[in-house]
Amino acid sequence: MKIVVQWLPSEDETILFNLNKNNFVVDNDIYSYFFEEVFWKGVKDFVERKYKIKFKDIKNVDGAKAVENLYYNQEIISRYWQEYNKIRDKFYLHKGAIYTYKFIGFINVGHEIEIYRYEVTDLVDLCNKLTKRKGLFKEMLEKIRIKS
Repeated sequence: MKIVVQWLPSEDETILFNLNKNNFVVDNDIYSYFFEEVFWKGVKDFVERKYKIKFKDIKNVDGAKAVENLYYNQEIISRYWQEYNKIRDKFYLHKGAIYTYKFIGFINVGHEIEIYRYEVTDLVDLCNKLTKRKGLFKEMLEKIRIKS
């Protein structure tokens, strides 16, 4: 598993938080896609559909108004995130890889979500662990066959 980031942690961060830079991969396109198209759009659509609350425009306004609108939108996301998180898809197939993400919060400027890319070996390990749980793996395979 790799953590997709916009930039690698600094040397200070790796020491302070005991991080291994080999666990990270820098990919701005993947990060942007998940932040804008999956996370932001997902919460926005959920809130607008369920609560009829409209997000404010942040792209066609300048300066202080853009910042004010951004903070408003972030407040809405923070308020409704827990509820949305319960119903959203947890895994995503994108460009041939499986990803998941978690919302860290808006205090982490530039790193509001943490994206995980699963490697094939992660999936093999998971399947092997599931086969050791009696009946669970068989049941999952049966559900996959039914959907096909």
